[in-house]
Amino acid sequence: MRCGRQASYMDPGKLRGEMAPSPIAALSGLWTAHTPEAGRVRRMLLLFIAIGLMSATDLALTLTYMNGPGMLEANPIARLLVNQGETAPLAMYKALTVIIACLSMFAVRRHRRAELCAWGCTAVLIMLTFHWVRYNAFVDTLGADVTAVTCQVDQPSWLHIDN
Repeated sequence: MRCGRQASYMDPGKLRGEMAPSPIAALSGLWTAHTPEAGRVRRMLLLFIAIGLMSATDLALTLTYMNGPGMLEANPIARLLVNQGETAPLAMYKALTVIIACLSMFAVRRHRRAELCAWGCTAVLIMLTFHWVRYNAFVDTLGADVTAVTCQVDQPSWLHIDN
């Protein structure tokens, strides 16, 4: 009885003694498959790459401005981590949250909502990228005035990392 239950959900290839495909072979098969689920997984993997790249860019720009003139940080968790004078906890926090989010969405990839969540995350990061473009243009117009502003700002949300 127990053997019958195990055989019902085991891989048929393993029952015949065949080797399971390697992860690389499985991924290469994913790119050539033409099923709706394979298409969703392909799109989600590309979205995860975009999410990772935009998140890394956000972190790099945040650290650049925090190490330079400083900046207003709206994220209270990031503010708490950076207030201790180290950038490594912020980088770890950012990487961990992106990895957990992408792995969570990938774990439920068979549902359409998972892809919608991935698109939503990508849209938010695209808006954040546009914000950084505007912020860079704004800071470039300020020039030396940034130094005068940073000397007068005494807000807990203004972050500057002294090296």
